[in-house]
Amino acid sequence: MSNVKIDKSKNRMYINFEGFMKLDESIDLLNQCVMESKKLRSGYTVLSDTRNLKTLPQNVWDVIQKIRDNHVKQGVLKSAIIVNPKNHVSNMQVKRTMKDIKNYFPEEYFESESEALIYLES
Repeated sequence: MSNVKIDKSKNRMYINFEGFMKLDESIDLLNQCVMESKKLRSGYTVLSDTRNLKTLPQNVWDVIQKIRDNHVKQGVLKSAIIVNPKNHVSNMQVKRTMKDIKNYFPEEYFESESEALIYLES
């Protein structure tokens, strides 16, 4: 199950995507993101871990767009997405879809958490 955590001291949101997410799960994730983002200051960063994500239906990507819209509303600074280098199909979907949906903040892709964290802290 996907989940959201925050670290107030780092002003960062961590989103962990797991498995085949269905519409109701994505709506729960959206609600978690909205609630947790209100606890962070403007200028927060987001680390999304998609290494265990399977391909998603279009209606879930529509909810992902709403999550990203909320980030913009709450003042996100930038985002890092960790991808699984061995899951080519899921990676292609994530990268292609993220290009297609609205993006109002800097975002980069990484194969390791350590690289992603370096980017977020720069």
